[in-house]
Amino acid sequence: EPDEQMLGSLRAAVDRQLGSTAAEHVRSRLGSAEEIPLSDASVDVVIAGQSYHWFDPGPAHDEIARVLVPGGVFAPIWNLRDDSVGWVADLTRIVASADTTRSDGVGYRSVGLRFGPVERAAFAHAVSYTPDGLVELVQSRSYYLTADPRQRAQLEADVRALVDSHPDLAGRSSFE
Repeated sequence: EPDEQMLGSLRAAVDRQLGSTAAEHVRSRLGSAEEIPLSDASVDVVIAGQSYHWFDPGPAHDEIARVLVPGGVFAPIWNLRDDSVGWVADLTRIVASADTTRSDGVGYRSVGLRFGPVERAAFAHAVSYTPDGLVELVQSRSYYLTADPRQRAQLEADVRALVDSHPDLAGRSSFE
């Protein structure tokens, strides 16, 4: 993790989830995809959960290949909205102009010459939100965090309007 504050949050979450004794076996360090603080050929898997769009691909691919054992796996992961759900498709339209990082992985037919062919798998899951929770979700995304204050305010207003007016959401205290 490249951010000390986020690394602290990770360590606290691991401690809460596993307990301090088990958490002692989980190593976490400051670093980035472009500068991984691990030895050559020292890990079996590198997972990039919802972060690949932040990478500088050339240096990151070189670093990931360096730390992977021969035959190791690089697994970028995306959490994608299910646009087959009507209100979710409307949410996608709201954030589309700001969300330039959205990818279903189709654009990633290759992650560099140092890796084999891309394999894809999809796993469906549902999350419950409150109206405020949906706004907070949007506020946690990189497209929101990098937007100017006017764009942020517009995104928040548009998401609240969606929750207030969409037939599947209006008047509900929570929804999936």
